[in-house]
Amino acid sequence: WGAAQHSSERSQAQNQLSKLQQVGPNSIHLRTSSQGEDLKTESMYFQAVSFVCKVKTGALAEHSPILNDISAVPTWKKVNKGLVKMYIGEVLSKFPVM
Repeated sequence: WGAAQHSSERSQAQNQLSKLQQVGPNSIHLRTSSQGEDLKTESMYFQAVSFVCKVKTGALAEHSPILNDISAVPTWKKVNKGLVKMYIGEVLSKFPVM
């Protein structure tokens, strides 16, 4: 693994980030969007929403309220910050019970 691979991965990550910055978190509600379909291969958030919508019926707000609430957040930076906070609170700070 050398400098060429590092710069290639970095430019690929920047490309993915620029695509995400063009669409906001609220774009999950536009399921017919081809841009949303492209992003589900590059974004875990869009992939999760796509999977849930395939498996469950009804409105997203009814069966997946947290994913739906994320769509109201204005920026991806705040989405990331909130998800990390939730992960720390729900996973890392829990003690295993045996």
